[in-house]
Amino acid sequence: MAIAIVAAILALAAMPLCVQSSDALDSDSYYIILAGTDAPEKPVYVTIANGESATWNLHVVNESKYYMDVNYTSTSDSNYLIVEQLPSTALLGPKGSGENHISSGQVTIKAKDLADTMSDVPVTITISVTEISETKVTAITTITFLVSVESIYDSAGMYNKFFGIFPNTLPSPLDTPWVPAIVSVVLTVLIGALICHMLVPRVAKLLYRRTTKEEAETLNRKLFRMITPLIALAALTQSLYILDADTSIISDFNQLATVISIVLISFILWDLYIFIVTSTLTNIEKSERNSAIDTSLVPLFKMIGRIIFWVGGATAILGAFGVDLTGILVSAGVISLGITLGAQNVLSQFFSGLVILTTRPFKAGDFLKINDKVYIVRKVKLMYTEFGNWAGDEIITMPNNVVTNATISNMTKGDKICRQYVFFSVAYGTDLKKAEQVMIDTANKCDLVVQDKKHAGPEVRVTNFLSSGIELRLSVHTPTFDDTGAAAGKLRGMIYEAFAENDIEIPYDRVQIDILSDHSEKKNH
Repeated sequence: MAIAIVAAILALAAMPLCVQSSDALDSDSYYIILAGTDAPEKPVYVTIANGESATWNLHVVNESKYYMDVNYTSTSDSNYLIVEQLPSTALLGPKGSGENHISSGQVTIKAKDLADTMSDVPVTITISVTEISETKVTAITTITFLVSVESIYDSAGMYNKFFGIFPNTLPSPLDTPWVPAIVSVVLTVLIGALICHMLVPRVAKLLYRRTTKEEAETLNRKLFRMITPLIALAALTQSLYILDADTSIISDFNQLATVISIVLISFILWDLYIFIVTSTLTNIEKSERNSAIDTSLVPLFKMIGRIIFWVGGATAILGAFGVDLTGILVSAGVISLGITLGAQNVLSQFFSGLVILTTRPFKAGDFLKINDKVYIVRKVKLMYTEFGNWAGDEIITMPNNVVTNATISNMTKGDKICRQYVFFSVAYGTDLKKAEQVMIDTANKCDLVVQDKKHAGPEVRVTNFLSSGIELRLSVHTPTFDDTGAAAGKLRGMIYEAFAENDIEIPYDRVQIDILSDHSEKKNH
């Protein structure tokens, strides 16, 4: 009786297992796809470098008439391999129900920065699918990744070798890895410095053939001081592999060396940039006397170069530390948009300054006529231009966007000799030919009037008939625009005296006033 009761209890306990086995999930109920692979039937082979990752798209599709609950877990046989991303837990609707019956997501496996060289290390993704029915049947599927890591810190091929190539076969005690490490550093620095000393002057000549010996030697000294430590850094990094140093030490030194190398390379490129800009502008200025491009543009190119090299260097250093620049660039774009909208006037001044400095419509010392007022250019800055008035007792600072938007007449660009007009009036009935000749003869006696083959002598023309006389215009040339005022004043005085000597009347408006007495006023009334 006891045996029969125990058998009955065991049979009842085994019934759910039998039912689950008979209703187990199969390939007709769901299927799994790992895009681009034969998983889960076959393992996935992948090679990842230090700090890098690989990603796959994973899909679980419900083909049954029941709801399914899908869960994902992962395991790794190495602490240096991690699963960074898995699809989220999902509830899948029955196929054909109109509800989502596909679970989609990504699987990402990453090798840590300090990962050593490894081959076919298993990383397993476990997918648990539960059919939500009366029996709640669960099926488990595993996808196996066999991951290999090619570590940049693997020193197996360089250990105890000169320059990481030639094995150390010296007798004891010189057979230690310290000997090839020290010899490699010293010889690398010496050879690199010698090559740098020989090649840099030739590179300078190639960059610009008109380079003087002094300019080439100056560039050589600057580059030598920065290329030598750059070579030393590379040699020290190599020595760590020769010594088979700890991975963490190699990693930290590599990161430090990368930052220092970026700084040194930035300075090297900066020196080359300044050398090319200065040499080019100097030779253009020497070859073309009236060229708009000369060495005064060097500060502008320096400013542009600083912006480029600062931004480029900072970006490279942040990238070396593994900083994601995407968010920074997006933030910079938003900030730039805000600055653009909030500082439109400042940006307008800045870009107007660039236009003035590059197109060179005027330079220091030029006389400009802006809105019918004469200014003398003193300094052209990036944001503003500094002017002096003609009298020399005022300094006017004008924003560059105001300057570029104005109509400017450059009175001294090109030919320094300037034309000046002086106007006179003579009374009606005057002999015009005589008056014109007197004005010309008087102008020829003035020491501020230029007369040469290139510029016409004094000329007189009738320009207008006024209410009280006839207007004559005397045209002369003065040595500079600055002399026009003095010449006009001097000519007016001389011509006034000449008119008086030749009985030529200068008319003026007359007003006749009649004063009536009280008696005459009453009589008229």
